[in-house]
Amino acid sequence: MSHWVIAGASGVVGRHLRQALAALGHDVTIFSRSGLRSTEQNERVVRWNPQENAEGKNGGLKPLRDALEGTDVLVNLAGSSLADGRLGQAHRERVLESRLKATQCLVAAYLACQAPPPRWLQASAVGYYGDCDQETVTEASPAGTMFLSEVCERWEAAAEPARDHGASMTFLRLGLVLAPDAPAFQKLLGPIKMGAGGRLGSGDQLWAWLSALDASRAMIFLADHPIEGPVNLTAPTPCAQIDLSRALAKQLGRPCFLPAPAWGLRLVTGGVADDLLLPSCGALPTRLLDGGFTFEHPDLASVIPWLLPN
Repeated sequence: MSHWVIAGASGVVGRHLRQALAALGHDVTIFSRSGLRSTEQNERVVRWNPQENAEGKNGGLKPLRDALEGTDVLVNLAGSSLADGRLGQAHRERVLESRLKATQCLVAAYLACQAPPPRWLQASAVGYYGDCDQETVTEASPAGTMFLSEVCERWEAAAEPARDHGASMTFLRLGLVLAPDAPAFQKLLGPIKMGAGGRLGSGDQLWAWLSALDASRAMIFLADHPIEGPVNLTAPTPCAQIDLSRALAKQLGRPCFLPAPAWGLRLVTGGVADDLLLPSCGALPTRLLDGGFTFEHPDLASVIPWLLPN
């Protein structure tokens, strides 16, 4: 069994990864800012505050270095949620700085280790590619020009010193992670349950998605089958937003015909609409598939019953 360290384990991806690792009997150390409690026998929690640790407070880097020493895999998922706010200027700065400071702190602790974890799985997002209209993209596609593109570029770049120091590093360009307990999924499902689902903007924008189950399976696969550099963590069949909403509505026996115009979404959600809801990005998991990974939920037909079991 291997020893994993997860920074940012309280989100949907971190929760499902912890469950998967516990089922396989792996040891897990969690870096937590929120006082997260250990729920599994093989888990332990190390409190951290990236900025304070980097400044020498709370024991400085030593607790983090000691926790990393001799482990096998580091997963960095840490950062403020993009959807937790209107993505005004202050929230944009908080989103970016939270990711950069956490990653820089982990790099500093990593470089201080005598025996650092050889594998580093670094979170990023398909927002890297920006708005791609109806074109599909692969890991070889260039970065976009949106705010989220800049966040992803700088987030990945912040981890590069550890890669230069010898870490076998994979950049996890995550799509929309679907799970019954995922906040983004719950927000999408709420109006559908009330019979108010429909198109968001045009509704034709492509969403690259994957189930939380496949996200955790893919990370475990990548720990054992190193694919360095960017890897799209997305299902092989991106879908139009309206197709996802209609599939959910059909499973629930609800109508799905009320449109939400782009101007209305901008009024209600601010920059979240332009950065998360309205852009189109059909990112394909080319490198995962070429590496031999198989999906439990490759398409909507397979994931909808898992999301909404009868």
